[in-house]
Amino acid sequence: MAALLIMVVCLLGSGAAAAGQFQECRVAIDIGHSLRDPGAISARGVPEYRFNRHMARLLLARLQQDPQFRGSFLVNETGEAVPLASRPAIAAARGAAIFLSIHHDSVYPEQLSKWVYQGRLLDVCDLFSGHSIFFSGKNGNPEASLRLARGIGRAMRQAGLRPTLHHAGRGNKVLLDRELGIYAFDNLAVLKNADMPAVLFECGVIKNSQEEVKLCDPSYQQRLVEALYTALKEYCTGKRPAF
Repeated sequence: MAALLIMVVCLLGSGAAAAGQFQECRVAIDIGHSLRDPGAISARGVPEYRFNRHMARLLLARLQQDPQFRGSFLVNETGEAVPLASRPAIAAARGAAIFLSIHHDSVYPEQLSKWVYQGRLLDVCDLFSGHSIFFSGKNGNPEASLRLARGIGRAMRQAGLRPTLHHAGRGNKVLLDRELGIYAFDNLAVLKNADMPAVLFECGVIKNSQEEVKLCDPSYQQRLVEALYTALKEYCTGKRPAF
């Protein structure tokens, strides 16, 4: 009888663990900017919104391969001029547990120089490269947001990717972690208006003519996507990957 009871308890415990393993974690992937306000213009004249939308779609496809993330969705795939403060509300209305805004980076005006590409005179800066990660201390859950940001930073580092530090000391951006490329940007509307954990991820610097080429390379894009997936999985399961 005791042996039978132990077996039943073990089976129930195993089932509960399995159920917990696949507990849904819905991610709202915000596509930064819009068609009307496309963000930065790359060294070759491509609007940032196009980079953002492509990466967001790749990440969504990867997440939806995992049953835990199948309810994840894109915010503003059609490119409408959705106000920044409204985007977290859209995510909340659809039951998102995490808000992740995808962007591609620029530099500051005094850091720009000129080059000619296909007969066009364009802005360029090859001084800075790499990703960056932002969270807001005014977010509805800043501790969880920072935990998510650190997880993304660790996953990027494990993937052999290094952050840019050119935002340090600029405006209201405060560099919190040089190794992981994490900045506090408390008044960033798309983050501070979110009640759920929220992070903005800059995939790389598209004003850098060399990094722009990398960011268009499918294999490099997959490295970014896999690192983001790894970090999101860690956050939602509470388990650090065995790197």
